Amino acid sequence: EVIWSLLGPEQKFANSTPILASKKEVHVATNDIIGGVGYDGSGRVGSDSVFVCIGEKSVSLVEPETGKILKNFNLPGEMYVNGSLKPVIYDSLLIFGTANEGVVALDMSKNFAQAWNFKTNPSRIYTVPYSKDFQQTVTGSCLIIGGICYFGANDGYLYAVEAKTGIFVNRLNLGVPILAGPVSAYPAQTTSPTPASSDGEVIYINDFAGRLIKLKLSFKSSL
Repeated sequence: EVIWSLLGPEQKFANSTPILASKKEVHVATNDIIGGVGYDGSGRVGSDSVFVCIGEKSVSLVEPETGKILKNFNLPGEMYVNGSLKPVIYDSLLIFGTANEGVVALDMSKNFAQAWNFKTNPSRIYTVPYSKDFQQTVTGSCLIIGGICYFGANDGYLYAVEAKTGIFVNRLNLGVPILAGPVSAYPAQTTSPTPASSDGEVIYINDFAGRLIKLKLSFKSSL
């Protein structure tokens, strides 16, 4: 039984996986939340949640019970999204990859204004429809451990940047495009400062050559 369906502002919500967030995280006023559903911190719809949905050129906050768009924010500049990614929340930042400008972090406490933008090298292959040359594509999700944001890019590198600032930490050349995001057995980090370091943690990533790769992280600055 379909209860409701919704097209995004550009009629495109199919490019990413929606995530649940509390109204406190996304800074939506109490009177903007309607109905009797919300977020209880467990990944289930609880008492005060919204869906954060990324369209091709915007971010929307959607009321889970009715499908009503509570707020909509345009992505900065010419940035757009076209990949099967899942955004991550770290403190007040919403972090995700784009089709043409690497990874971006939007500050949810400042009406989703851009906090930082890390641009990769141009893609080795173009997986996004209607791509132009020199697109800096990240189609996979980001992983945050120890305050470091890890992600793979179509340029063949696995990157590590500071989650709060987007400042470059390190990168590893795998030689072929990386279309998926890294994963870890460690619980996803959404706030700072715990854990204080990614030292000794293990992450896994697969690449366009068909390899599944296991990597051990060294203290913050190494892959």
